Amino acid sequence: MDTKLCFRPAGDRALAVECGNEISEEVNNRVRSLAWAIQQAEIAGVQEIIPTYRSILILYRPEQITAAELTTAVDECAAAVAVSGLPDPQVTVIPVAYGGEYGPDLAYVAEKNGLTPAEVIELHSSRDYLIYMLGFTPGFPYLGGMTEKIAAPRLENPRLRIPAGSVGIAGRQTGVYPVDSPGGWRLIGRTPLRLYEPGAVPPVLLRAGNSVRFRPIDAVEYDRLAAESRLSETTEIPAPVGCPLCDVRSGGLLTTVQDLGRYGYQQYGVPTAGAMDEFSLRIANWLVGNPENAAALEITLSGPVLAFRGPTIVSVSGGDLSPQLNGAPVPMWESFAVQPGDVLSFAGRQNGCRAYLAVAGGFQVPEVMGSRSTYVCGSIGGLAGRALIAGDILTGQPPELCSSAVAGRRLPAAFRPDYGEEVILRVILGPQDDLFTPEGLELFSRSTYTITADSDRMGYRLAGPAVNHKAGADIISDGLPLGAVQVPGHGNPIIMLADRQTTGGYAKIATVSTADLPRLAQMLPGQRIRFQPISPATARQVYLEYLAELGRCAAAINTGRFTDWRLTIDGTVFTVSITETE
Repeated sequence: MDTKLCFRPAGDRALAVECGNEISEEVNNRVRSLAWAIQQAEIAGVQEIIPTYRSILILYRPEQITAAELTTAVDECAAAVAVSGLPDPQVTVIPVAYGGEYGPDLAYVAEKNGLTPAEVIELHSSRDYLIYMLGFTPGFPYLGGMTEKIAAPRLENPRLRIPAGSVGIAGRQTGVYPVDSPGGWRLIGRTPLRLYEPGAVPPVLLRAGNSVRFRPIDAVEYDRLAAESRLSETTEIPAPVGCPLCDVRSGGLLTTVQDLGRYGYQQYGVPTAGAMDEFSLRIANWLVGNPENAAALEITLSGPVLAFRGPTIVSVSGGDLSPQLNGAPVPMWESFAVQPGDVLSFAGRQNGCRAYLAVAGGFQVPEVMGSRSTYVCGSIGGLAGRALIAGDILTGQPPELCSSAVAGRRLPAAFRPDYGEEVILRVILGPQDDLFTPEGLELFSRSTYTITADSDRMGYRLAGPAVNHKAGADIISDGLPLGAVQVPGHGNPIIMLADRQTTGGYAKIATVSTADLPRLAQMLPGQRIRFQPISPATARQVYLEYLAELGRCAAAINTGRFTDWRLTIDGTVFTVSITETE
């Protein structure tokens, strides 16, 4: 195959590999063949591979492999692999009700192209579409082969909610939204079929390499098929595990079960989810003697009320939401014992916006695709795939398995983060910084932006000086690493976070340093952000220093004296020498 690849940095933990600059079967064949070869090579340090239309996003661990070493390894894979013939695609027929409430942008697409709505429907439904990739949200198919005659640009201001089943157009792309989600595509119709069912095996209807054909239907048939789809729904909520630990009297504003995230499924469009503030989640777990990836509660602004049924050890880290036990304040960043009948609540925010509550042994919810993290938009993970509500029962390990020896552990004040009103975020420019004007790049790096009210776990939308593109915001959709800074047509950046879609079609000007994401996760609408570009080499050093700081925190949490204390993070052993802790 053609080994002329283009490598672009996508932050300090991701590398974008471009196999071409167009949507074509030839380029997509190269992508899928190279992705397969990389997978077979089992390159040390590679965490996940996300193939898209024309590129591959490779997530890797900088403590195990450098970007230069990864580039060399991928080049070797490209030189060794040949594009083989792919099997004839299977065709899935998708019924679609076009126009009206189902397709509010059909008239726009028709007018934009000098056609009638009926002609748009005929052109859209008269051919088969190759599924180039799945991305954006679970099971979202990116389809190739749409005629230019009905092409239309994305919305400059993406919708905050698009109903599941919506069929859209973006440029020369068409696709179907499997779940309710934000999006910027022009909507021309909707299908009653379910493309994503979290309880099914596998959870997605479509596969990359197969084909789709759309069949026009009327509203009557839509309602009939929708009813049949509900009756045949296979979603099953996993059975609870563990012993009853506490009753949820109030769920708070948004309280979810999270760990460090769900990896290995982004190629199917399944987001990683996981804690917004990974630093605080790790600390909360270490304080109660858990592994760093144990399931804990992420609490946003207004905390829950939890009544404990049995004894355990608890810690609260991150944003200070004034935790209380039986009405009396309890310390942050320190573990403490609770007894049967004790009630843990939160009196109000003092700083930050997200607290992390860990219990000894971790909250025992079923693993879904290798993680206990909750992804609310996809109804997976955590407690029935949703936020906590009154009446829920949280489960944990049996009391006899929870050691009381960890009570009283604390993180010394010197290691605790300070949550300010304005934060400078270090960023690595790329992978599409070349699509912005020099003036736009300069404006991006010297301006102050304000977090807007329509920010959430998917991403932080910013308001401030508009960053200018050279020739429009749209790109051929590709992978979205954590911390990617997209800039849609309106010029205001959006920082993609834990629940981000797996792929996106707006140019990415930069990616936030991993070390700065925890601080960002504790910021509220109205607070301010500035961006500071750093080189990829500096970014790697910052990342390794962040890991070393985690090692120092883990050592300092343990009371007493230490000599050459060893900590393993993501397979890498750090040796930390501490003679005395506070």
